[in-house]
Amino acid sequence: TGPLALAASIESTPVITYASTASALSDSGTYPTLSRTVINDAVLADSTIRSVAAMGFTRMSVVYVNDAWGRGYVQDATESAREVGVDIVVSARYELGDQVEMEDAIVRVAQSGARIILCIAFAVDLALLSSIADRHGLLNSGYAWMLPSMLDMNAVITTSAEPEKTLERLTGWLTASINALHGELGRNFQDTLQNEPRQHLSRTSLMSDEVLDSAIAGGECDMYCGTIYDAVWTAAIAIGKVGVAADGSV
Repeated sequence: TGPLALAASIESTPVITYASTASALSDSGTYPTLSRTVINDAVLADSTIRSVAAMGFTRMSVVYVNDAWGRGYVQDATESAREVGVDIVVSARYELGDQVEMEDAIVRVAQSGARIILCIAFAVDLALLSSIADRHGLLNSGYAWMLPSMLDMNAVITTSAEPEKTLERLTGWLTASINALHGELGRNFQDTLQNEPRQHLSRTSLMSDEVLDSAIAGGECDMYCGTIYDAVWTAAIAIGKVGVAADGSV
């Protein structure tokens, strides 16, 4: 998203994102034409750290993927931890998909003695990370694992080589969720999307069927269902305003 937004800003082209949560993207000086309909990682990291403090814990460890998202999330978490008096005793990083580095990171976390562990990882690595953590006794009673909200846990489990074992390992992990559309709220939202919104949006020629299908999908709402919907409507409203400015008509 960052490189795209930088390129778009050259021609003052607006960019709307529904899933890019990196706090760095909030810098309007660097990304003047970027907007988003999803909250940023600073909010999620802060809520996670404050929940740790609220439960009376003062020490924790972090294991994270070494990319822009992972590093940014750790920075946000570290700043929040400092504010509430939580000590992050170890921040252990690994490269995406690198089993050796995952092992080293988990060993560092195990040696730290911290019982609260924040795991900033992509879904593709989670089954292996949990397996390594299990081998080192970090899934035993007395440990609590926390995750960012962007992970599709069902996909993690069903694509694992050991689905039942992965489900057992990941049961009880805590998540700071950005999705409020659970249960009946999600079903009501889906029912609403199947009716008038698509008819109105389809009148806007720049809204392709692919984009509309992303915003108005069948089945259960995923974590970005609401933010996709908001992003599509934001784009539609913006296109309408540009149309009025250009030729006096919507």
